[in-house]
Amino acid sequence: MNTVTSALSAVGLGDVPAWLRPFKVLSNGEQFRAGLARLICEAPDKVVIDEFTSVVDRQIAKIGASAFSQAWRKTKGKQIVLLSCHYDIVEWLQPDWVYDTR
Repeated sequence: MNTVTSALSAVGLGDVPAWLRPFKVLSNGEQFRAGLARLICEAPDKVVIDEFTSVVDRQIAKIGASAFSQAWRKTKGKQIVLLSCHYDIVEWLQPDWVYDTR
């Protein structure tokens, strides 16, 4: 349970009442952050996420991306590819590399 609550808090979803609501009634931002927390808990070896941060406003994107980056790095070298049309996330994520198709 500590792992789950730590992951939820790490991505900015530390609101206990939100934890008690069904996923489908959470806001887009809350669903986004819950999904990030789930990834942190599951820590799969390889992950690809398309449209990373595209379904949330830029403030939530910044909070989620920054928090996720810090938490994901603690998974010690797991491979993740985040695809997005938003360039602002590069600063927030501080990735090891960026592939730009412009």
